[in-house]
Amino acid sequence: MLPELATLVNQAILAYPGEEARIQRGAKIVEHGGVRPPCAEHATWRVGVYHWYPIDTSRMCPCPDRVFGHAPNGRCKHRWALCLYRRLHGLQTTPISAGPSLRTLAFYGSYTAPGACEQVHGIVEVREDGLVRFQMHKSHDWLAVAWDDVVLGGRKDMVDAT
Repeated sequence: MLPELATLVNQAILAYPGEEARIQRGAKIVEHGGVRPPCAEHATWRVGVYHWYPIDTSRMCPCPDRVFGHAPNGRCKHRWALCLYRRLHGLQTTPISAGPSLRTLAFYGSYTAPGACEQVHGIVEVREDGLVRFQMHKSHDWLAVAWDDVVLGGRKDMVDAT
C-alpha cells in the first residue's frame, strides 16, 4: 500500500473505529484502480472492481450494503474508496459524512415479482431519492423493487395510529 494511502487509512480508522473493515476494503479498491472520476462517458464517479457503482455528487452509493442499511450512516466500502481516493489526490478536504438524511414513507402494500401471478403483502418503503423497497409480511429481508411491481395501500404511520 502506498505510504500516503496507509496514512489516510489509519486516520480514518482512528476517526471511525467501528468501520475498520470497510475502510480497509475501500483502500483495496483504490489500490486496484477501482475509482474512476467523471469523464465524457460517465457524469458520475464510478467505484468498484467487479461491479461499477455510480456515485453522484451527493456521495450516495446504490450498493446493497448502503441501500439496506448495513453500512453505518451509509458509509459503504465504495464511499470509503471514493473518500480515500479524493483525499489521496487532493480533491477532498472535508470529512466524510452520511450525506443528507432522506425522508422515508412506509405504506402497506402488495408486490408482484416480474413474471409472477400472485401478489404478496407487506410493507413498501419509498424514499425521497426514489428508492423503493419491499418487506414481505413476517420477513426481516428487504427487496429493492420497481415502482411498476408494487401497489400502495394506506400509509403505515397513519393506519397504525388509528
